Amino acid sequence: MRTFYFIFAFIGVAQAISSGHNTTIMRHQWQLSLRHKGEHFCGASLISKQWALTSASCLNQHTSDLSVRAGSANLTSGGYIIDVDDFVIHPKYNKKTYNSDIALLKFAKEVEGSNVSIALVPFHDTSDVSDHKGVAMTGWGALEQGENFTEVLQMGYPSSISRSSCQMAYPTKIISLNMFCAGVYDVQNITACDGDFGGPATFTNCLQGIISWGGQCGSFQNPTVMTRVAAFKDWILTTTGATDYLNCPLV
Repeated sequence: MRTFYFIFAFIGVAQAISSGHNTTIMRHQWQLSLRHKGEHFCGASLISKQWALTSASCLNQHTSDLSVRAGSANLTSGGYIIDVDDFVIHPKYNKKTYNSDIALLKFAKEVEGSNVSIALVPFHDTSDVSDHKGVAMTGWGALEQGENFTEVLQMGYPSSISRSSCQMAYPTKIISLNMFCAGVYDVQNITACDGDFGGPATFTNCLQGIISWGGQCGSFQNPTVMTRVAAFKDWILTTTGATDYLNCPLV
C-alpha cells in the first residue's frame, strides 16, 4: 500500500513519499491474511466466527490449499492459522469487469482467540457510499510494483470519491453501482498494491468495502476500486446462514 502527495486532477503528479504506516492488529481484529500453501497472497475480513469475505478475483489465483492467519499484524508469525474448508464465489462475478468481485470463505473451525473479532457489516443501511468519507484500507501489500509483501500490517487513509470522478480515471472501465472508489484525502493519495486485494476498506470500523482493483501499484492517477459490501447483503446472509454477524450502528 503506497502513499503519494498530489493534487487530484487525475494527471497532476508530485513527489512520492512513504507508504501507509504500520498499524496494530488490535485496531483491525477482523483482518486476515489469505494464504496458499502457507504463503500470503491476498487479504480477507472475518464477518462471523466461521465465514470471511474476500474478493473473487483473489480466488482466480488459487483455489486449493487455502488457509488464513488471524490475530496478528505480522505476516509470518503470531496469531492463529485456520484452514479454509470451502469458498463461494458470487455467481455474477465478471472476471473482465470485476463486477460482483466478492467471495465467501468458510473455515474448518470457528475463528477465535485474542486479537480476533468479527467486522461490523452495513446491513442496516444498504445505501450507496457517500463521497468524502475517510476510508481505512489495510493490508500487507507490496510498497512498490514487484516488491515483496510487507512484514507488518499497513494502513492507509484515503477518502471516498464520487462514482463520476472515478469513472473519469478509468474511461475504458465501468464503475458499477456495486463499486465505490477511494483515492483522495486532502492532497494525499494512497493506492492498494499486490497483496492488499481482498482485504477490508472500513469507515469508522464498518466494513463498507473489499479492496478489488485499481491502476498499477504506485500510480499517481488512479484511485482504488472497492466492492461495496452492502450491495451483497442478501447473498451473504443466504449463503452463510450466519446469525452471529454484527451490524454497523445507524448514524
